[in-house]
Amino acid sequence: MKLLPEQVAKMRETLEQLKVQYKETVEEKASNARNAHIGTDGFDDINTSVSAYQVQDIISRMSELEAIINSATIIEIGDSETIQIGSKFTATINFWGEDETQDYILCEMHETIDGEDVTIITDKSPLGKAVLGKKENDSFSYAGPSETFKGVINKIHTKDAKTMVKGN
Repeated sequence: MKLLPEQVAKMRETLEQLKVQYKETVEEKASNARNAHIGTDGFDDINTSVSAYQVQDIISRMSELEAIINSATIIEIGDSETIQIGSKFTATINFWGEDETQDYILCEMHETIDGEDVTIITDKSPLGKAVLGKKENDSFSYAGPSETFKGVINKIHTKDAKTMVKGN
């Protein structure tokens, strides 16, 4: 999977938060087990809010993020005349009779990028499929839920260097 450095950084941050959450959840579960007193009715007197399912959910999310991070190819927004994975571009799209100009970044995964006032779109989305390979001033269209939306690529934002592909 191709990811921008900012996306990988956000995933790593989320992973660290999940590790802290896991540790706290396991500690809370252990504390509840130590402090529970079984009553004559067979139930403990602690209203435990931590279940094995919650712990397993955290573990699953951590494993998924680790797998994505470890297998990702990190790319930079590059110098290209066509929209590709990692491209940042401005497009004007007519939504229900209203033109809306917005900055977008085309990615393989819909992971937000902190500090960027852009809309992340994936290459699998209808809009992503419609703009992939387009150049500045190219028109495009894609089917929405109730109608076809039409737009134009205003600008492809580039860095000075050529597109860089790095290992993680």
